[in-house]
Amino acid sequence: MSSSTKPPHYATSGLVIGYALCSSLLARINKYAITQFNYPGLLTALQYLTSALGVYLFGKLGFLHHDPFTIPIAKKFFPAALVFFLAIFTNTNLLRHANVDTFIVFRSLTPLLVALADTAFRGQPSPSNLTFFSLVVILAGAVGYVATDSGFTLTAYSWAFAYLVTITTEMVYIKHMVMSLGLNTWGFVLYNNVLSLMIAPFFWFLTGENFEVSNAINSSTGSLFEMNAFLAVSLSCVFGLLISFFGFAARKAVSTTAFTVTGVVNKFLTVAINVTIWDKHASPAGLVCLLFTIIGGVLYQQSVTGNGSQQRDAVVVTKQSDIESNLVGDGDFEDESEVKAVMNYEFQTSLASKARIARTSTHQIGSRVAWSRNYAAKEIKFGVDARALMLKGVEELAEAVKVTMGPKGRNVVIEQSFGAPKVTKDGVTVAKSIEFKDKVKNIGASLVKQVANATNDVAGDGTTCATVLTRAIFAEGCKSVAAGMNAMDLRRGINMAVDAVVTSLKSRARMISTSEEIAQVGTISANGEREIGGLIAKAMEKVGKEGVITIADGKTLLNELEVVEGMKLDRGYISPYFITNQKNQKCSLLYSAWLRLPAEVDYNTRKMFIEEVMELVEVNPLRNSLVGLPGVNGLSTEQRKRLTIAVELVANPSIIFMDEPTSGLDARAAAIVMRTVRNTVDTGRTVVCTIHQPSIDIFEAFDELFLMKRGGQEVYVGPLGRHSSQLIKYFESIEGVSKIKDGYNPATWMLEVTSSAQELTLGVDFNDTYKNSELFRRNKQLIEELGKPAYGSKDLHFSTQYSQSFSVQCLACLWKQHWSYWRNPPYTAVRFFFTTFIGLMFGTIFWDLGRKYSNRQDLFNAFGSMYTAVLFLGVQNSSAVQPVVAVERSVFYRDRAAGMYSALPYAFAQVIIELPYVFIQAISYGVIVYAMTGFDWTLEKFFWYIFFMYFTLCYFTFYGMMAVAITPNHHVASIVASAFYAIWNLFSGFVVPRPMIPVWWRWYYWACPVAWTIYGLIASQFGDINIMMESENETVQEFITSYFGIKHDFIGVCAAVVVGTGVLFACIFAVSIKLFNFQRR
Repeated sequence: MSSSTKPPHYATSGLVIGYALCSSLLARINKYAITQFNYPGLLTALQYLTSALGVYLFGKLGFLHHDPFTIPIAKKFFPAALVFFLAIFTNTNLLRHANVDTFIVFRSLTPLLVALADTAFRGQPSPSNLTFFSLVVILAGAVGYVATDSGFTLTAYSWAFAYLVTITTEMVYIKHMVMSLGLNTWGFVLYNNVLSLMIAPFFWFLTGENFEVSNAINSSTGSLFEMNAFLAVSLSCVFGLLISFFGFAARKAVSTTAFTVTGVVNKFLTVAINVTIWDKHASPAGLVCLLFTIIGGVLYQQSVTGNGSQQRDAVVVTKQSDIESNLVGDGDFEDESEVKAVMNYEFQTSLASKARIARTSTHQIGSRVAWSRNYAAKEIKFGVDARALMLKGVEELAEAVKVTMGPKGRNVVIEQSFGAPKVTKDGVTVAKSIEFKDKVKNIGASLVKQVANATNDVAGDGTTCATVLTRAIFAEGCKSVAAGMNAMDLRRGINMAVDAVVTSLKSRARMISTSEEIAQVGTISANGEREIGGLIAKAMEKVGKEGVITIADGKTLLNELEVVEGMKLDRGYISPYFITNQKNQKCSLLYSAWLRLPAEVDYNTRKMFIEEVMELVEVNPLRNSLVGLPGVNGLSTEQRKRLTIAVELVANPSIIFMDEPTSGLDARAAAIVMRTVRNTVDTGRTVVCTIHQPSIDIFEAFDELFLMKRGGQEVYVGPLGRHSSQLIKYFESIEGVSKIKDGYNPATWMLEVTSSAQELTLGVDFNDTYKNSELFRRNKQLIEELGKPAYGSKDLHFSTQYSQSFSVQCLACLWKQHWSYWRNPPYTAVRFFFTTFIGLMFGTIFWDLGRKYSNRQDLFNAFGSMYTAVLFLGVQNSSAVQPVVAVERSVFYRDRAAGMYSALPYAFAQVIIELPYVFIQAISYGVIVYAMTGFDWTLEKFFWYIFFMYFTLCYFTFYGMMAVAITPNHHVASIVASAFYAIWNLFSGFVVPRPMIPVWWRWYYWACPVAWTIYGLIASQFGDINIMMESENETVQEFITSYFGIKHDFIGVCAAVVVGTGVLFACIFAVSIKLFNFQRR
């Protein structure tokens, strides 16, 4: 990498060191400022005002440059500014209640949370073992240091928790904003401080600080008018401006976790000086913990540096030989993001990014052309001659294509190898039809063709514009290289320009959703034909997101739209991913036949048909075996394959699509599966398979082959012949294709001779070769003959999308869930055992406490039994159901794709099946604990106890299901759910009673479902007891009203809210299952 373009290492180090120093000093300065000027909201607002004015004035004077403040960018930046404001707000309030060194050490919990958040929500790689260990060491040391500070009160912990949430969100979300908005450093500072300043007044009114400031101004007293306060605030504002610059600049230069850890390690050194020279309140144990945090920081630095750069360079060099462009000589990539952009082929919606594909394609040639070894003679060109010929090919193809550009573009007549000429103004069609005699010119043309094809695959339009852009980039690049410009510098410059254009286009782009907008876009793609654009919009409205739209030659001169409901019912798709529920094989087949065969087919007919299918796929001996989970229990891999085939066959489809039916099998198991496939074909059904690297025996077991290359272009469609003779004869007849060796696998040979590299080497397009072949003409004639319906035949049509009614779908899904749960003792039986064990344990711990009212401590003990039971059992239910629902969701994805049922019947069954199991839990726990604790044995109180426990366990269970439905997998769901467990625990009203919760957080008490449960349990059991407590001058009812704010008359409202919470979570689960699809295949 040339030194002129590589970012200076000292610049990055300077930014990080500047941020660390400013952050450490600002903490001390802000602590001093908040003691002299006790208005945290006004202090932060003054910092925002100073920073914003500083950037604006220095920009006007020409000392710095910042992006202009615009409303569209401000709208996109506002969420980030809000998160940043909340982080600073909680930061300032935490300083009011904590020693500055403890405050700084506590912030070291952030890197671990940032690393987890980056992995969970932004798809970043998980930390290495050493990195994770170092972060845990930092965490342990920080927790130990904070625990030794007796001045860290409950209020400080509350603000600290809020700070951790906001600062973690800020670190992850701001990093995302920095990388996507395209603003420079001072632009970020300006937007962040202006928007934060706008948000500040809202928090003044929320916290009541506006009244404090108003009273201080009216009375002309207080810290507003003291010189010490003025100096402290001024210094704080200056350092606030500096940390804004260094913070945003460092965020751009390093990763999120490295950014946070680097700051923390430097701050620890400041803390060490602080506690040894100034405050001196830290204990020896605290200093040892502080040493642990510094050691952890050093370990982290070692884990993220190490040999990483050498490994990255090795990867770059490996890929370099494959993707070097025709304008680029030997060189290296600038950073890892460039490698990722090349390797992942991130085709975006903008046309400029399509031009970049031509520069990073695997089909491009460098300044020296290295031909692969082949038997045919090759023409070799070097340097200027090679570039000139390639440029000529690019320009001639672009000249032919550009006449079709825009609404006023002209049509092009293309000669066909047979039949009438084709008349079109589609850029990609024109480009694909052009072939030059000169092979090097053809290579240049193939680059442009690939750009057009990629644009067409991703966007479906804009191919002409992409071709013209490619020509311009290529031509200017050749001129620059000829003038002596470094090729790698040129490449980086092109990448920067393309990224700028892409960012600009993305900022202007917006999603379209209405039929009118879809019709407008469709009209553009249809060469200005509004009628066709309207038909496209109607088609998308009718079939929805999961539908399929195809275009075919019409039978009349009119443009027609034909919508076929229920197309999924006449074909079967066999996925390489297995059935994964707990039914036995016969149940699986009964379930599939029940939902997929027509409604008029009775039970006995279905049963007979299932027996025939089981005989066909040879699963009769295993009819009562549990399916189980892959790799855990139940059927083997080969048996699952055959069962999957049987599940599709019971739907009686005419065509079956099998996706890699032999993958993951040994030779014997693959042979058994292929025998099942052949048996299926012998019944008269058509079977279409995709096979990954088939053996000779498996490959030659098929009758015909449909071979395609990238973009869905046909390379060979026809019979294989005995020992693949027809296939071999076809490809060996093409000039330059090497002969197959004796005993060589025809499938492997076929893929080798038709690769993209071979196309470039031979100077041919196998798609064009096929279209000009006699085989293509025979296939086309056969399609035309078979495409004509027989006399008197009718089009295949289904009156409904699903074969069964909604009620039957619900009943079938409930039947399936019943057997899945009944045959899943690791879930159902274990939670019953756990519930009974917890009930006995709590009963013995809180033995006979329900009858003791003599003092407050007795009541706290009784309330504690309710509080602990709710959280213990609730969290257990929520956590246990998540992996079960995750597995069932995978089955649901497959069944819905097969057209068996819709999302709502599945959600209905998943919710309903939990109700009886949860009821048994509530009864078994309630009877044991209620009796052993000694609560009053009245029918009303016992009913309310069981009622609240039952519906609490229900909403916890439905919450766990909901968490899975809105996240990609149950691992992420458990992380998300755990955060709310802690919040619900904090706001339950037991740890901190409602009257003691700060007024600005009290609203969440009413939004916390656990608080309503605790309220209902306490009110129902103790809210009507007017017995005077012995050591207190008040009754039990008066105490719970004054201390907890709980009234007996509110039980009915609590009951309604608890039931409504369960219904709400269940509904969100159903809607999420319907809307979200996290299946990546």
